[in-house]
Amino acid sequence: MRAALCLALLSGAAWAHGGSTRSAPPVPTTGPQVVPVPGGTDSPSGRRGGPTTPIAATGKPHDWRTWWAYHREIFLGQRMRGKPKSGLEKLPDKRDERTELRDDVILPILLRALGDKHHRVRSAAAVALGKVGLPDADGALKNHLTVRQEGWWDVRSGAIFGLGLLGDPGNRKTLLSMSRDKRREARERSMSYVGLLIDESPKSGDELIYMLRQVAKSGAKSRGDAARFQDKEELRRMQAHLVGFLDPQRFPVDSVLWAKIRSSKSSPAVRGLAVTALGRHGDAANTSQVFRLLSGIKQKREVRRSAAIALGRLIQNDDEGRIRQLARIARRDRDPVVQHFALMSLAWIGGELAGRALADMAMDNTFGVVNDQLFLFLALGIVDTNRARETLMAEYEKAGNKDKRAVLALALGLARHDKAIPLTIKRLRKTSLAGGQGSDFLAFGALALGFHGRADGLDTVREVLRKYAHPRVREGATIGLVLLRGNRAAKELTEILLKSGSAAEANAAAAALGLLPEPPRPVIDALDRAWRQDSNRDGVRAAAVVALGAIGDLRTLPLSARLIRHYNYFIRCLALDEIATLL
Repeated sequence: MRAALCLALLSGAAWAHGGSTRSAPPVPTTGPQVVPVPGGTDSPSGRRGGPTTPIAATGKPHDWRTWWAYHREIFLGQRMRGKPKSGLEKLPDKRDERTELRDDVILPILLRALGDKHHRVRSAAAVALGKVGLPDADGALKNHLTVRQEGWWDVRSGAIFGLGLLGDPGNRKTLLSMSRDKRREARERSMSYVGLLIDESPKSGDELIYMLRQVAKSGAKSRGDAARFQDKEELRRMQAHLVGFLDPQRFPVDSVLWAKIRSSKSSPAVRGLAVTALGRHGDAANTSQVFRLLSGIKQKREVRRSAAIALGRLIQNDDEGRIRQLARIARRDRDPVVQHFALMSLAWIGGELAGRALADMAMDNTFGVVNDQLFLFLALGIVDTNRARETLMAEYEKAGNKDKRAVLALALGLARHDKAIPLTIKRLRKTSLAGGQGSDFLAFGALALGFHGRADGLDTVREVLRKYAHPRVREGATIGLVLLRGNRAAKELTEILLKSGSAAEANAAAAALGLLPEPPRPVIDALDRAWRQDSNRDGVRAAAVVALGAIGDLRTLPLSARLIRHYNYFIRCLALDEIATLL
């Protein structure tokens, strides 16, 4: 369950808000890349270094690449390990021959990595130990909880997160104490909230609800208390976000969420997160009221955007009237981000009615802006109806724009429309990186062939992997190889990990090895060798540690290192100006 909930926090939560808005989150806007280091900062405090794109008003458009970077785990999970569950549903442990490897081999490796000299490796090990979920890690993680014991924030955050993942009732007291300790930075207290949620006990759930009920100030009265207000604001946002993951049967909190949504003392960001939490609980009785929030002319954009996404959780796929109403919003809303979120909500609702509404938009050229069209193409690939596939194929055959080709190839791969395979292969062989162009199509085309799952795409994926050193292209081709070959890709990936002189190649190989459904023992030995090799860059060493943690987790799809890194950045960030639209 904890692994499933962790996946929900990192992918389901991101789904809920589409990953980004005009305020860019810490995802490269040029497309998803392998960033294997939790924390991602090069200063102990985390206030320097970090991602190249801060959370701030940038004026950049809502980008499909960012959306995909946050959400691809959902689709990888569906293809590789069955559709992942979220919420507080329990997943059966998939115990098999890996149990002995986990207990006797992987756990000792991760405990050694937690004592590594470099913070990136320690941070990776802290999260990995929590995912593996053995009580032996408890004491080791607690040694990295305070500034006096551990100077690097990303390691402390990983240790807090790991304690939550372990789920030991004895850790609840530690996490609760940290959540209430006003001497700690807000980002540490926020991370302890996550630990309490994953702990899943009634006491922990009640604590989150209690904290959310507290009245928040509407703003700072002076420059002197601005930082203090910002800390409280971050805590409120996190509380509203996490309450949405509580089981509504055990914790009926809709009234608490509506109180936050309607309160003039709640910031727009907190109100938006409360709307999303309400949608995540899925009570159809809230649908009309959420539509009113979306239609409110004076509503803040965070609230309207959140309402557009919440409706994707509330509307049933046979409710023709409300699907039409949401489709009108997707066509006509004045806020393009609301339009994008409405499109993705239609995809989430699924079924013939939603598929027909999306296909109609493509057929009558509703969107004149390419970026809007790309979100529509993704939605058509996800909704996966016969008409949606036919519409995508017609667009793919005539598409000249490289962004369109990349998204259409991916969408057709998600829909597994086999008619697209020959055209994708043909175009991949004709595409190059000349002039800095073509990287998106090479990356997403190779990935699409992996999603198709047909052997006739294998040679082309290998060719892309062999020809190009571009990080994004290598990542797409490497994952495509795993999707096509499964455990049979282990030997190829292991050779890349150990023999490549490129950090980008080694990172991609390590991340892909962590995705293997049933990796053989030589894979574990290779990852162990990679993190212990001092000549490797610290990012490669950390990627190997994360992959070991993913393999050691017997329960559900392993989290990619990239998402772990972004999640830690979200938790530790001191100024989350657009948190309601980031998640």
